[in-house]
Amino acid sequence: MNIDQQLERFISRTKEFQDVLATIPEAHRYTSVAEGWSAAYVVHHLADAELHFTSRFLHAIGDVNPNIVPFDEEAYPERVNYALRKVKTSLAAIVGVRALAYEFLTNATDADWNKVSNHPDLGSVTLAQIVERADKHMESHTQQLREIAAHF
Repeated sequence: MNIDQQLERFISRTKEFQDVLATIPEAHRYTSVAEGWSAAYVVHHLADAELHFTSRFLHAIGDVNPNIVPFDEEAYPERVNYALRKVKTSLAAIVGVRALAYEFLTNATDADWNKVSNHPDLGSVTLAQIVERADKHMESHTQQLREIAAHF
């Protein structure tokens, strides 16, 4: 897949995520299903992850061989109070940060797409690989929302 196709898929995933979330009634967005996360927790997690991914994109373009700092996704729900956060705020963050990322990624050069960052578990990764991971992450959680939606 070329960069233009990757970027088109990147931005279309945002709309797809919004569309799937819209199928879950607001009254059920904080309801956990099958002992898993609620739709709200999925949205909050994705908002946090998108902020981290976008920071990684910026560091990959703007710094020389930056180190990627992973975040503890299991600890975030409690530490950053998912239970007290609003879905619409987290959704707005997802939409906004992905639009911003799309804008600056669209202007990235071929050299930028090949810049390397250092991941503690994966080793050297290019900007293109980081964007691909972010895209797959959103795809995975969009599917998770579909599974939650099937219960309502």
